[in-house]
Amino acid sequence: MLEELSFEKVCELLWLQIEPLWTFPIDAHFHQGYRVGVVLTLLAVILLSVLWRIRRFFRRRCREVVLKGDNGGLTIVAAAITDAVELALTGIAGLSVNNCRMYRSGSKLRLEIRCRWEQSAGAALPQIDDARKRVAEMLRDTFGIQNVKRIDFRINGVIPRGGQPASVPPPVAPAAPPSI
Repeated sequence: MLEELSFEKVCELLWLQIEPLWTFPIDAHFHQGYRVGVVLTLLAVILLSVLWRIRRFFRRRCREVVLKGDNGGLTIVAAAITDAVELALTGIAGLSVNNCRMYRSGSKLRLEIRCRWEQSAGAALPQIDDARKRVAEMLRDTFGIQNVKRIDFRINGVIPRGGQPASVPPPVAPAAPPSI
């Protein structure tokens, strides 16, 4: 019987099987609800996959960096990286480091260095570019961290020419101990 059927006849039979899936009479509310359910399910799956990808590549703050070796791993905490950043930036005049935050995006690391800038040091941008190079070299040479994607500086305050930060009151001399 299959040999008697031509290609056109086979296509017509398949069409008759498939056509009722999207054409329906007005009273067939079940089919209409079924189609809406299928479409909503597909949209939900697409939305969840997009949200999963966004979450995966969204930056996450991390407290430590783990470097894996042949015989084990090396964990470097954020305080050690902050100390290394402060050590790398000691030679740059006018820059006072407050803290350093690390963010992970996939396998890449991003540093945000929060600091204060001294007003008498001049323009910050050329010296910050030099500071980025120093920090990247320090992390590479000291810890072997090579997956730093970006090093951002965030200047939280300006130290005026007098030397004291504008938002911090001048220090008060300690009271003399009572004499006996």
